[in-house]
Parts: sequence; C-alpha cells; structure tokens
Amino acid sequence: HQTKSHESEMRMLQSIDESLDAWIPANIEGLEENCIAFTGESCRDACIFFDDAVGKYLMYYAAGPGICLRTSDDLIHWSEPTVVMTPPAGYQAAESPFVIKRHGYYYLFVSYGSLSSDYNIRVGRSKDVLGPYVDANGRSMTDLEDYDNEVGQQFTNTKFSIVTDDTVFYSGKAPV
Repeated sequence: HQTKSHESEMRMLQSIDESLDAWIPANIEGLEENCIAFTGESCRDACIFFDDAVGKYLMYYAAGPGICLRTSDDLIHWSEPTVVMTPPAGYQAAESPFVIKRHGYYYLFVSYGSLSSDYNIRVGRSKDVLGPYVDANGRSMTDLEDYDNEVGQQFTNTKFSIVTDDTVFYSGKAPV
C-alpha cells in the first residue's frame, strides 16, 4: 500500500481458504495494524525465499534507493534494509527483483528503463546475497559506460521460460 508521500507499507496477508483464492490482512499481534511488517520509501515487488546457507528468509524488494534486502527468522519480523543495487545513472528506479540461487550463486533479475522505450530485464550474479551482482564479464549490472559491449545479460520484451539445474533460459536464450 503506497501513500502520496511515497511512504509505503509491506503488509502481511493470510489466505482464508485452501484454494488460496481469498486473502485478508493478517492478524499478528505486535505488528502495526496487526499486519504491517515494515514501512519505507516506495516499497514494492517483494521476492522472498528461504536460504539454507544463510539460515534465514531473504526478501529482495524494490524501494526508493534501489533494490533492498531484508532477512527474517520467522517471516514476520524483518531486519533493517540493506541496499544491494542502486539504479544505473540516468534511471529513476530498478524494480521487480527476482532472485534464484543455483550452484552457489545468487542470480538477481531486475527490470529498469522507460516503459515507453527501453524497458528491459537484466540479470547479474553474486556468491554473496549482498552482491556485487555482475555479468558474465565481471562488470556491475549497473555499469552502463561500456557502449561497445552490452553490460549485464539483457532481455527485452521476454517472458520467463524455464529454470534447469544448470542454466536459466529466457525465451530460448541461455545467459552465459
């Protein structure tokens, strides 16, 4: 839920039926309004998973400063945010983070660009949950200064196709 001041809330919901078709605000004692996990600047697009190596739940999400990470032991109480990626120079925001872990690497998929012209998805990887996230050539996925070579594995107007044990395929293309 976002307000006009750009402060937003990450609210917790719970399903009220087995089909997962109906959801209501959670009723967790100790949380603001019994359902607000935290507030922040333009918080949105959460991706949450449990990481055995860290022993915690990881939540990557888009926020005012870029892509942030919080951790939790119980999916209710979350750490303070750590910024893991800021938007490249000239871009207002990075959004819709999606993270998978394969063979010791965290793969961060992020969308940025103008919706009217160059909106795209890029992916970088890191052995550390905090990054830095880099492309196959070891360059930061936010480094857009190398105009002779595309920085970061970029996908434009594609949809997620398949993840195998060895490779992430996007519309038939395999990132290096």
